Amino acid sequence: MSKYMPKRKYSLILDIACGTGAATFAFSQSYKEGKIIGIDSSYGMLNVAKTKAKIKKLKNVQFIRSDASKFPKLTSKKFDAVICNAGFWQIKNKEKVLHNIRLILKHNGKFIFTIPVNSVKGGFDEAGWKKETLKVFEKYKVRIKINKKKAKMPLWKLLKKANFRVVTSKMVKFKSPLKMLIEWNSVPIFTYKGNGILISEKVDPKLAKIVRDQLSRWLYKKYPTSAWRVVVCKPN
Repeated sequence: MSKYMPKRKYSLILDIACGTGAATFAFSQSYKEGKIIGIDSSYGMLNVAKTKAKIKKLKNVQFIRSDASKFPKLTSKKFDAVICNAGFWQIKNKEKVLHNIRLILKHNGKFIFTIPVNSVKGGFDEAGWKKETLKVFEKYKVRIKINKKKAKMPLWKLLKKANFRVVTSKMVKFKSPLKMLIEWNSVPIFTYKGNGILISEKVDPKLAKIVRDQLSRWLYKKYPTSAWRVVVCKPN
């Protein structure tokens, strides 16, 4: 994603679904005179991110708990870029999120996100991940809620409807980051909204870690190499 990011050091960047802050911290070094705001709906993920920021003593990074479809306290700001690394495919209300991104993005800004390449092309097996997730949850009797509603409109049509044009769409492959999966397992809270699966953050932390550990093992075994598509959009 870095090659498509704004070049100005004083840029204002928004990282949606920032998780534990992997992308936020990676780009913070490039914008020491600017600011990067990371938002995520998970308390557990953000607590890890905030702890890291404090340890690293970063002054140009801020984390806010927020649903991507709401953006509280951000509506008055205009961003040079909005990024979403590996999380956009999990967002439930993409149409609403895209609308909000369009509102807070500068007229010459960029929306940059990554999505898993479909399994036919050797990428992420979304159906397989959902099946494995449900299997693990049922094994440990974790209560889940499944939304069976399907997306009303393909992603590319949603982008067009939100008044975005795609300027770059490129597939990239890399070795699966086992270190990141291990870190993900260390987060004491589990929240997964992809494909309509939702777990309360009140799940017992020890049980949540077991569930995450098994899913990570499945993921790493099946995908020693990940295939993702980097998409860069600009407002029309």
